[in-house]
Order: sequence, then structure tokens, then C-alpha cells
Amino acid sequence: VVIPGFFSNIVVFIIALIVGGALLFMIVLTLILNAFGSSKVSSADLIAMTQTQNEMARVADQGARLGVQQVTKNLGVTIQYTVDTQQKQTLDFLAENGTDVDPKDLKLKQNAATDQQLTSAKTTSTFDLVFSQIMQNQLEGYASDLKQLHARAASKSERDMMSKYYEQTQLLISQIPYAQDKIQSAGQ
Repeated sequence: VVIPGFFSNIVVFIIALIVGGALLFMIVLTLILNAFGSSKVSSADLIAMTQTQNEMARVADQGARLGVQQVTKNLGVTIQYTVDTQQKQTLDFLAENGTDVDPKDLKLKQNAATDQQLTSAKTTSTFDLVFSQIMQNQLEGYASDLKQLHARAASKSERDMMSKYYEQTQLLISQIPYAQDKIQSAGQ
């Protein structure tokens, strides 16, 4: 039986049915993936961030204590206090949302290779420059992580927190070339 009108040609009808079914399938699949996908910022993501913050603060403390030049000590103190404050705010955010973090867990990202680099630099009188390079690398990696977390943040408070941390981190990164220039001009 041929029905006059748009679907009078059976081939056109079958193609329209296939295309329509494929579109419906893609829409349903997208809805399912959005509903069950792990694209949001999880508490595990935030705990990993606090571990990164802990490691950066630990290394910054070494710069503040062991730096030869005042510019290195100042850089270390500035980074340490900024990151310590961010870590406290992140831990408070986690606690408010029902996640307590064991202080031992904060130390899981400690990097012995970093300690070795700094020890070696101390013996070769290049501590200040090596410290500033390590901090630049750590801060740039951290800034990249913050951008990714911001993009996945589900709530305004999460986005605001990531945005604020990112801005602060960019300010810290912007201080490093100045510190490196001072270090190099002093002959280290």
C-alpha cells in the first residue's frame, strides 16, 4: 500500500526512520552520559588538590629557610603562606561537605626527587635558582589542574574557589621571573 504524500517513496521513509532513530539514540546516550559521568569535581579531586598544596608549601618552606638571597626567602614565604591558606580553605570546604582528611593523607604527594634536587643544588651553590625553577614548575602544574577543576566545577562556590586560587597562583608565577633575575644578577 502506497500512501500519497511525503513518504510515498519507501526508500525515503526508511532513510528518515534510520536518521530519526540515530538522532534519538544520540540524545538518549548524551543524557545518560551526563547523568552518570564523573565530570564533576569529586572529594577525591579536592583531596588530591590539598596534597599538591601540601607539597608546594613544604618545598616553599625549604626556600624560605635555606635560600641564600633575600629574594628567594621572600618568594618561599609568599608561596608558603598563600598555598597554606588555600589548603586550609579547601580542607574547610571538604569538612563542610562531609569529608574529613587525615593529616597523614596530605603527605602522600611528597616528592623525594625534589628534596634530592634541592640538596644537590645546596652543595653546588645553585640552591636559589633551582628552588625558583622547581616552584615555577609546581605552580604551573597546579594552575593547570585548577583550570581543569574549574571547568568541571558543578557549584558556584567550587567555581569561585578554583577561580580565586587560579588568580593567586598566577600572581605567584608572575613573581618568579623577577626573583630569577635578581638571583642571576647576584651571580648565583
